[in-house]
Amino acid sequence: AVNDGFCTTFTIAKNNREAVKEWLESFIEQNTEFSQRVVAVLLMDHFLVPEYIDYVLQTMNRLTNEGYYTKMAVAWTIASAYAKFPIETGAYLENAPIADWTYNKAIQKMKESFRVSEKDKAYWTKKKRKN
Repeated sequence: AVNDGFCTTFTIAKNNREAVKEWLESFIEQNTEFSQRVVAVLLMDHFLVPEYIDYVLQTMNRLTNEGYYTKMAVAWTIASAYAKFPIETGAYLENAPIADWTYNKAIQKMKESFRVSEKDKAYWTKKKRKN
């Protein structure tokens, strides 16, 4: 809760995305559960805009810590990205090199969203991976 609360209220990121992006690199490299969760949640909260969607999705590939809270944050970020950018995120998901558990959890979160169409939910349900 502390982690996510910090990320949500870190509104300086919206006006300083390039500087924050550079700062987040050190968190990615730490490869710890909560440092990588910070990256995913900050990107979800402040970087889901057209000029950064590709960066957000590619960064999800780099968040490889096996901790539950990292994997959940990656799934949550992907689902949120899909709600705002279904074309870009759908293309990403077609070949996403993320773990099966995280991929399937992203689909589950998309299915729980009111912002994803029923047609899209049905499509992605069929695309779940066996794990």
